[in-house]
Amino acid sequence: MPINDKSIHRLGELRCPGCEARLNRHGEAGGPPGAPRPGDVTACVYCTLLLVFTDDMALRAATREDLVDMDLRELHAMVQAMRALKAGGAHRNRRKH
Repeated sequence: MPINDKSIHRLGELRCPGCEARLNRHGEAGGPPGAPRPGDVTACVYCTLLLVFTDDMALRAATREDLVDMDLRELHAMVQAMRALKAGGAHRNRRKH
């Protein structure tokens, strides 16, 4: 997606708790565009680990309870986005520094 796409939001510098990759953008997979809020689910573009925004907007790995609480449409959109990420090979360009 182009960087000026309205569904892409710049974030502060965050790290994936799974692969330690730097993450600084958030895109919408199926919901309405908007900045992420605490409790929103996302995925690392490098390792595809499902993540949840915490109350202080850090990232943590999603739990089973997080996934059970997701709307089926949201979960389907997330799975489709993860498939697209894997097919695009984003994990090959991971930056840890």
